[in-house]
Amino acid sequence: MLHLLQSDLGSDELKRLCNKLTPEDSVILMNDGVYLIHQLTQILPLPCACFAIISDCEMRGMVLAEGIEGIDMSGLLALTTQHASSASW
Repeated sequence: MLHLLQSDLGSDELKRLCNKLTPEDSVILMNDGVYLIHQLTQILPLPCACFAIISDCEMRGMVLAEGIEGIDMSGLLALTTQHASSASW
C-alpha cells in the first residue's frame, strides 16, 4: 500500500500508521507531511521505503534525512502505479 502523509500527524496517529506498515508498503511525505522527516527517521524508523516530495521540502525549509529519498512529481506518479491501493493520512 502507498501511504500519503500530507499533514503533520499527531504522535498517536503516527504510531498507528507505523504499526500498519509492511516491507511492501511505501510512504510518501508531501505538503505539510514533510515536517515528519525528523520523527520518522529518528524516533520511529520505518520498515518500508520512505520518500519525500523535494519541492515540498524546499518550500518548508526541510532537509532530507538518511533513509528518505527525494522524489519529484514524476516519481510520485511512478509510485502510484506500483501500488494497487493507497491511503491518505
